[in-house]
Amino acid sequence: MSKRRYDQNPRAYVAESPIHGRGLFARRPIACDEYIGSYEGPATQRDGMHVLWIWSEETERWEGIDGRNEMRFLNHDTSPNADWWGTDLYATRNIAADEEITFDYGCEEDEDCNQSRFARRRFSTNPNNQEEPSSMHSPPPQSSTLAIVSLIFGILAWTFLPLIGAIVAIITGHLARNEIRQSGGELQGDGLAVAGLILGYVSILIGILVVMAFIFGIGILAFLAS
Repeated sequence: MSKRRYDQNPRAYVAESPIHGRGLFARRPIACDEYIGSYEGPATQRDGMHVLWIWSEETERWEGIDGRNEMRFLNHDTSPNADWWGTDLYATRNIAADEEITFDYGCEEDEDCNQSRFARRRFSTNPNNQEEPSSMHSPPPQSSTLAIVSLIFGILAWTFLPLIGAIVAIITGHLARNEIRQSGGELQGDGLAVAGLILGYVSILIGILVVMAFIFGIGILAFLAS
């Protein structure tokens, strides 16, 4: 799996850990109760290094998730700074930038937590009667400013700024789409960026056709006059 897959979370990144192997670290300061990320991967009934076990009230059994994203690198700590609410991880206290994010694996006394990621958390109930996190979901995505700029200049390319508007729309449109892809869902507006790109490219294409037609017309007139 490419390293790019582990670099999509806007709140956390993977790096060498002083605890064990690689770990998950805060990309920026994270507030208490803030959503950090979700454990993603295929369902499994086999225990493993990166399997998170969750109790399902529907099936009345433990169900495992074989982690395939950056959350698989979470290390154990008896004094953790994060914990699970279902498959979503939340900060249990303020976490400083570049601080390692950890949770308590809930290992038995005879288990080596540094060698096993076996942990059990309930999915549909709150086993410890903990207070529900104040932020149960990630913040609503914001529209990309670059995407909005791209659309505005794409429109201006057809009105007051035929050439400059088109160039700005194309540049900011591509920057916006790249920014949105790397935001991990915190930014939206890909449709605005695409619209700006289309307006910009079509404006330039029509401009080129108009110039070519003008040159061709001048050539025809010059030929007829000779």
